[in-house]
Amino acid sequence: MKYIVITARIVGKTIQYEKLGKRGQKRMVPTYFAELLDDTDRASRFTFAVTRDSALIVFGKKKIRYRKGGECPPNRTCTPYRGKIVYPKRNGFSLRLYESWCQRQYSLTGTGPIERQHILIHAGPASGLGCMSVAGGARGFARFERALQKILLDEDEELFVFVEPRPQSHHNIHLTR
Repeated sequence: MKYIVITARIVGKTIQYEKLGKRGQKRMVPTYFAELLDDTDRASRFTFAVTRDSALIVFGKKKIRYRKGGECPPNRTCTPYRGKIVYPKRNGFSLRLYESWCQRQYSLTGTGPIERQHILIHAGPASGLGCMSVAGGARGFARFERALQKILLDEDEELFVFVEPRPQSHHNIHLTR
């Protein structure tokens, strides 16, 4: 099985911008430990970190988690998301997360009540409108891209993505302004 686990464990911090294109206010937000694994090849294990905070919440535009505009909700117990490599215009190489049973193509609900589309793991820094950005700047993302392409030999191949719920105490953490 090929999969990514995105944990609730804070491992660092990175800059998040209020608006796309590194515009508007900026704040430091926590990054969370993540692993990319292939059970058939233990040597392919790759660790990285991602952001999980939505700019709408970080910059005080919304207060509710796991709603439209909030962060990617955790997956349902024993039902991971599926991940597929995509190349959207605005983000370039990305991993799209979705649940195959959702009515709208390439969407997810996880533990949240709202079906969400276009949830990605992509390069950062970003405004974070529900997606997760790979921490570590351009080098960190290039390492993630190479590791993902090594595991997913065919771009139509999918993997599973497990997103752990964050403890309530992690919500609205702003390490510095």
